Formats: sequence, structure tokens, C-alpha cells
Amino acid sequence: MIIKSKEELINIIESDKDMMGILKTVSLLDLPDWWISAGFIRNKIWDVLHDYNIKTEYNDVDVIYYDVSDIQENTEKMYEKELNKFNSEIPWSVKNQARMHLRNETDPYNSSVDAVNQYPECPTAICIKLVNNKVVIHYDYDFEELFDGVVRPTPYFDNKEKIDIYLTRLGEKDWISKWPKLEIFK
Repeated sequence: MIIKSKEELINIIESDKDMMGILKTVSLLDLPDWWISAGFIRNKIWDVLHDYNIKTEYNDVDVIYYDVSDIQENTEKMYEKELNKFNSEIPWSVKNQARMHLRNETDPYNSSVDAVNQYPECPTAICIKLVNNKVVIHYDYDFEELFDGVVRPTPYFDNKEKIDIYLTRLGEKDWISKWPKLEIFK
């Protein structure tokens, strides 16, 4: 199957009972500027591209939010425990993007979306959430490339100072072994 538009991707996500259940669960926390990002969406797109009938298992579900008033890692762990009470079978990973610049050694992010835009690879720099029970997608890069399985660095990592981080991630992730139709730029 080929995804042709953002609206079609939204329909695919909204028809996926598992993904919608996870989105609804996260929405219960009512976190400030919350999204689910990265592989949760990217892997779904790649599974559809490859016509996989069985969903790729989640390595983790990246729940992000932005709260400058509390940048304690313990707070993130508390939210993970709350999510585990709702569904302990999901490998939750909760991160406050207001503190992640410290770990990533970057300038401070000004929102969750700002942080997502600075993820290493374009297809990972995507996030979704529910607004009035409807899926909202944020993706600042080329949707056509995303739907075609193109993997390239985001502009933030497409330079000599940061490209090694992108290349290292490509080697560690070995996405091509799971999704051989990907077109990976090195």
C-alpha cells in the first residue's frame, strides 16, 4: 500500500485500534504540549509501505511534553508509572523536552515541536497527538519522501559537526534489515 497524503496517514492511524488506544491513554495525563513522537509513527508508515500484516513491535513509545516549571527526571518517571497503570504492556518512555537540550548538548528547545524538528533523521522527526479526539500530525519535512521510505538527516544534523551522530544512529538502528524498501542517504 502506498500512503499518498497526510489525511490518508491520519485515517490509517485513526483506524488502528492499538495506536488510538495508546493516544487516548497518553491524553489522560493532560501533559503540557504533549505528543507521541518518533518510531511510533515512523514504523507504522514503514510497515504500510512494506505491506506488513503484522505490526512491528514497539521498542518504546516516546511520549514527549514541554514543561519548564519542572525539569526533574523523576517527574518523567512518575508519568511512566502512571501510564503503566493504564497499560503495562507498552514500553513507555516519557521525556520533558524542556530539559532534553541538556542531555543532547544543544540550545534549549522552545517547545516539543522544536525538539522534534531537531531529531537526527527526517522520518523520526514526526509526532502526533489527539485534539478533540482527532489525530493531529506535526511533520516539517517532505511528506512524499516520508511516504516513500526516504531516510535523510534533518537540516540540524546535515552538517559536518553533527552528521556523525546521524550516521552512527543509522548503523545502530539497522532499519534496512527490517524495512528493505527504505532509501537511506549516508
